Amino acid sequence: MKNKKIKLLLAASAVAIAPAVIAISCGDQTPAPAPTPGNPNTDNPQNPNPGNPGTDNSQNPNPGNPGGGTVDPVEAAKTEAKTAIDASAELSDSVKEALKRQVEATTTEAAARDLKTKTEALVSAVKALSGSVTAAKAVKDDAQYDSLDATLKTTLEEKYTAATALLEDGTKLANLNADGTLATTQSDLESAKTALDAAVAAVKPDLDFQKTKTSATAKVTELESLGNTALKTELQRQVTALDKDQAAQATTMLANLTSLKESLESLQTLVSNGLKMQVDYPQKYYDADNKADFDAALLKASSVFPAFKWTTDSIVVPAPIDGALPNPRAWTKARDKSEFVLQNFVMAPAPAQAAPAAQSDSAATAAASATVRVAMSGEAEGEEEAAA
Repeated sequence: MKNKKIKLLLAASAVAIAPAVIAISCGDQTPAPAPTPGNPNTDNPQNPNPGNPGTDNSQNPNPGNPGGGTVDPVEAAKTEAKTAIDASAELSDSVKEALKRQVEATTTEAAARDLKTKTEALVSAVKALSGSVTAAKAVKDDAQYDSLDATLKTTLEEKYTAATALLEDGTKLANLNADGTLATTQSDLESAKTALDAAVAAVKPDLDFQKTKTSATAKVTELESLGNTALKTELQRQVTALDKDQAAQATTMLANLTSLKESLESLQTLVSNGLKMQVDYPQKYYDADNKADFDAALLKASSVFPAFKWTTDSIVVPAPIDGALPNPRAWTKARDKSEFVLQNFVMAPAPAQAAPAAQSDSAATAAASATVRVAMSGEAEGEEEAAA
């Protein structure tokens, strides 16, 4: 009987333990009790306690409070100022450290924020001065710089040296006093920039004139293949005669030379293509309804080039008779545009003006004021004189 009771007790115990065993084996976890206010559990992301010292709480409604305490506004302002200083690429490492020492020495929020504001203004002044240094260097590196007025260059060199002395590599504020304090103020930077900008502005007109004059000379050289030697010589004389007080005339001359070059090249191509068509398609040319108009237009265009630049394989074409074009069938090949070179220009003196009493060389005056124009036919010149 006693053994029977023991078996019944064991069976009852097994029945009671089984659910717990099953629950454990299935991974069933009983929820933890709800946290109580003031619970210091730092791993609970849903802790509703605003004073929770846990720093991992993403829902903590007390922003800026790292552990439930109050934030020191002075320290916050210092941190903000030092962060701004570290982020300034325009300050050398030594200057950054000097400024941060000043920030650390402050005792009020207002003083820390004032240092941040002054640092930002200092950085802005460094950027501005750096831009002026870059502009001045471009002027100094220009190929025409050596031809500028010596006094203006000396002033520019002085201001450039003074400005670069304030910067490291032309981009960063670097100089400190012996005691480690900042040697340069915002006012120093602004004064250096103003002086350097003024020096650059003083040489700029002369530099621009020299560059324009050089470009005009180069354009005259480019015209050499489009005209004869006399044309190039006269154009070069006019360019050389320009001085820095004639900057506007130099600009105009460069524009005119550029236009002349483009016009002559275009006209060369048109004349060459027109004559090629006569050679390559003679039947179509002679059968064309507008042959007379074509001949007139081609003759007018080609009259700018009265002389060919003949090659050894060229056949000398007779001059036009009674306004007619040479017979294209007498040509063995089409004319290349390089064979057409401007030849018929004349020296046209400016209208006569009352000469000063001291002026005795009228020929020199006329030569100095001469301009270049394409010579016209006698008939056209007569019409122009009649109109005058």
